[in-house]
Amino acid sequence: MKTSENFGYVYWYCMFTFVLKRIYIKYASVFRSRLIMSREDIKSDIHDLLEAIWKDSLKDVKDFISKGVDVNRAAIIEYEDFMPPLSLACQRGNFEIAKFLFENGADLSIPGSDGKTALHYVCEGDEHREEKKGGTFKILKYLVEHGANIDIKDNMGCTPLFTACEVDDINMVRLLIQSKCDINVNTVNGYSAMKVACRNAKFWSYWHGRALCNTATKVDPNEFPPIQITKMLLQANANMTDATLLPTAVQFGDPNLVRELIGLGMDVNMLDDNMCTPLGSACTSVSVKCDVVKLLLSLGADVNKGGGWKKQKPLIFAYVHNSVDKIRILLSYGAKVTPEEMTELVSLSFSKSILENPEVIGPNSKELLSWQLLLAAGFKPIVNGTQLEEKVFQLQMCSSYDKICPWITSLLSPMLSLKEHCRLAIRNSIPTSIDSHLDDLFLPKHLRDFLSFQEYSSVENR
Repeated sequence: MKTSENFGYVYWYCMFTFVLKRIYIKYASVFRSRLIMSREDIKSDIHDLLEAIWKDSLKDVKDFISKGVDVNRAAIIEYEDFMPPLSLACQRGNFEIAKFLFENGADLSIPGSDGKTALHYVCEGDEHREEKKGGTFKILKYLVEHGANIDIKDNMGCTPLFTACEVDDINMVRLLIQSKCDINVNTVNGYSAMKVACRNAKFWSYWHGRALCNTATKVDPNEFPPIQITKMLLQANANMTDATLLPTAVQFGDPNLVRELIGLGMDVNMLDDNMCTPLGSACTSVSVKCDVVKLLLSLGADVNKGGGWKKQKPLIFAYVHNSVDKIRILLSYGAKVTPEEMTELVSLSFSKSILENPEVIGPNSKELLSWQLLLAAGFKPIVNGTQLEEKVFQLQMCSSYDKICPWITSLLSPMLSLKEHCRLAIRNSIPTSIDSHLDDLFLPKHLRDFLSFQEYSSVENR
């Protein structure tokens, strides 16, 4: 009896399995095709929705949402990134569509393939962002007011503030700062909003500044967006060890901007990405006025630090450009060069001014003014056993050597007069700035001028 019951169970189990298998074989292709059709319909629907957003058609967007298209489903359209509908609307700068999607359940935090959210895309914009600034800003303000995470990061660790700084959008940066965003977030590459703003300011100073310099238009660096953004970040207590704007500000030659940035806390001796200090930057540019050099030194700039390498001294930079007035200011604040450095500088002048133009150059040529000034300040080159000795030998081969010989010797092995020795002794006993202290002394003008090397000033400053 028990055996027959077991046999019956086995029989009916086999029959049930057989029938299910036959049904599966017969209808599986139908199920699969319907499933594929369903998936294709969903894909088509989301693509159509994105297409409507791309075309800025609010009516079509409303139609698709009313038909149940998933407002949080991401897809790819045209050549854009993989993104959800709200992100595309934000990138396009269409406030009405973005607002409608949000009101119908669009999630602000859904990222695209690159980790960017709606806030990143609204700050970034598209290739027409300048024309759509009003719309993108309105969207950003709306989303922030409705609880968007203003410190959310993409895959590279970039926040909306970082993105706004990249595109130089002053209003967006101001809004995010006023909304208490974290301004000191670093990306995975170690970049901060401050670093981006300072970098962009440098680009602006080069491209826009150069264009304006070719016209009669006066350049106002305060009108440049990255400079305004940098000042906003500084006022919001951004980390000032990340980057510096001072070398760029110096290139504009605007003492007020330099003074303002230092007043906001920027380090007057901090190196920029090119390993240059503000003072070094001022001495490498002929267009920067002496007033800026004097201002930097009065505010604590290291007179012997022009860059990240040993030979990058402001005095060397000024010498290379034959900026005698800047050299005088630097000497007043205690600038020094070693005998080896002096040898290299003299060797440079020897090649550039004498060997190339032996028939033209003379002891009173302006090209030799910086050389003569450093000699008067007590710095002497080393001739024997150096490249300078080889260049003197080359000069002796020139037909004009007899004409040059009487005065070239005094530039290579100078003999200072008693009067000049007294000048050095007096200057060495006066604290920096030597020139300002000399102005405080009751001395005849000709004596004060002599002590401050006025005879080596450029013609326009004599």
